[in-house]
Amino acid sequence: MHLSLVTLILASSIIGVLAAEQAPLTGDNGSCLSSPSYKSCCPTQTSSGKDVIGGSTFEYTCASWPSNSYKTTIISRTPAHCAQACAQDPQCVAAAWIKGKCYISTNAAFKPVTNDKTDSILLVKTDEAFDGSTSGGTGHDNAAECENEKDVIRSQMASQCDSEKQKLQTGCKDDVRKAEESCNQERTALETKAATLAREKTQCEADKARELTNAKAQCDASKSAIEKQLQQCQNQQGQGQSNQQGSPQEAECKTTSWQAMCGSRQRADRFSIEGVEYERRCGVATTNTRQKVISTAVYRTPWDCLKSECNGVSNCMGIGWTNAFNLCHVHLHANTLGKVLKPVGSHHALFKVDWKQPF
Repeated sequence: MHLSLVTLILASSIIGVLAAEQAPLTGDNGSCLSSPSYKSCCPTQTSSGKDVIGGSTFEYTCASWPSNSYKTTIISRTPAHCAQACAQDPQCVAAAWIKGKCYISTNAAFKPVTNDKTDSILLVKTDEAFDGSTSGGTGHDNAAECENEKDVIRSQMASQCDSEKQKLQTGCKDDVRKAEESCNQERTALETKAATLAREKTQCEADKARELTNAKAQCDASKSAIEKQLQQCQNQQGQGQSNQQGSPQEAECKTTSWQAMCGSRQRADRFSIEGVEYERRCGVATTNTRQKVISTAVYRTPWDCLKSECNGVSNCMGIGWTNAFNLCHVHLHANTLGKVLKPVGSHHALFKVDWKQPF
């Protein structure tokens, strides 16, 4: 609800009157500061007020104290006693009363410090004249005048409030009508959009089904053609192999024993085993591979081990053995770093030429 300027002025006026009723206007004897209870002057941590103690006017603020260091600390049963001590000290500008103790400050540059968890009352000495009554007339007259002013303010505020409520009710009805019209328009637009999207979705699904059918038919046709070409290639390769005799190198490798493969010939040599080309590496040890170890009692020659364990195996790089001639080490791909060769006279290997790692 937005209140007019008159409403705000009236609200401020009545708040000021009510605040004047709550602030202690008594002197030394009847003051809330004369009580040893913190709650007497501080029912809330934001309470404040003004009083005259020892001929000096003090403004007090709850949950606060001076920021600077203190000149003197004395035992003080009540805030009024603390204010009395400050009033008697011409250098005192402020004091803080905290649970039976009074802290005197003479630093005029102090700043109030506030903490709503602390039961401390800040007492600031001022030069104002404060006699505890409203200027002009007796206390009884002032009280009557105050009551009249409050009645007038309440009446004016009630009248203003009724006027504001009437305006708001009228405006509210117009706003509701406009909102309903706008809502109906938006609902109609959304329903139209939803129907359009439903039609587009149906068309999209039909197009997708048609494209998938066409793609599958094309894929099947391509697959059939490739399979036919592969079969032709295999037939031609089979005919070529049946007509081709083994090369002299392959025949020689086939009969070469483990001991003779790297006997006195300390050099690299190449040969093929059923179309797969290998090179001989004598005097090297192979690391960084996965090894499958098979007894040479199973494979009597390196050719037998290569043909059975490495030919046609994509991740097989070759085989290795030592001068013990008792085991065939099948070297399989381990990682992207590839095999590592180290010169060791008693270790030997046969590797595929131009081998490519499968992954």
